[in-house]
Amino acid sequence: MLHALRSLVVLLILFGANAGAAEIKPFAREDMASDAVRLTETLRVATAAIGAQVKGKTPQQLLTEAAKAVVGGDFSAAEKLAGAAIIAAPKDPANWLAYAGVAAAADDAKADDRYELVTRGATAAYAAYLRSTTPDAQAAALAELADLLARHEQWRPALDALKASLDRHDLVDVRKIYEAMRAEHGFRILDYKVDNESALPRVCFNFSEPLARRTDFSPYIAVSGSSDAAISNEDQQICVEGLKHGERYAIVLRQGLPSAVGESLLTSADYEIYVRDRSPQAHFAGRAYVLPRQ
Repeated sequence: MLHALRSLVVLLILFGANAGAAEIKPFAREDMASDAVRLTETLRVATAAIGAQVKGKTPQQLLTEAAKAVVGGDFSAAEKLAGAAIIAAPKDPANWLAYAGVAAAADDAKADDRYELVTRGATAAYAAYLRSTTPDAQAAALAELADLLARHEQWRPALDALKASLDRHDLVDVRKIYEAMRAEHGFRILDYKVDNESALPRVCFNFSEPLARRTDFSPYIAVSGSSDAAISNEDQQICVEGLKHGERYAIVLRQGLPSAVGESLLTSADYEIYVRDRSPQAHFAGRAYVLPRQ
């Protein structure tokens, strides 16, 4: 991910040309939008507590001081100064993104209380995205958001943010990060289980995300060794039914198998399946009693 130490001055330059009419954002998270409102009030209180320290300073001056604090390893001071810049100009996405940069830098440096700061930083990155009006600025904010979400292993929203970033501006470095994250944490097969204890055995494959709805998955499943196999699916599971005890099967789940999150299986998966006989059992067909021998 984007773990290099952020330069708040560079962020200011990046967003200096951010201008244009407001638009409906294609990446929407109501929970994060609500968090941004609460974070604004939290920062307002924190800024009031250091009023004398920031009084009369412009947002750019505050961010310059925040950058110096980051270099000096004083992330508590950097957060307060970046927060004061937000309160001074809450509509400027550069201030929000600078705050997110402080959070990422604090996490890179293993600073105290970095977990909560990374959470607030992700909220700030989303707020920067909401306030950005150019594709480049939106892409940068979404990439920063994805980085901070990934630090807390929130892989699905991180992947969605990266995809939205690439939709706004397809950068080679961001695409490499997205593809690597998708391969490891995106839609994939988690495991499988052979149900050999039932009269009609089956094997079920579990996926990391819900499967595409109203989809015929038969073209994506190849079964060798059975002419009677049937395919069923539910939520995050696909089952191959109609198997027989004591038989071996070669099953292929083909590349392109679709999910409900806009991703498909990246590569085909081959499985050699053996259906064992059922475990030995003893039971009465009807109502009966077991009596002592003597």
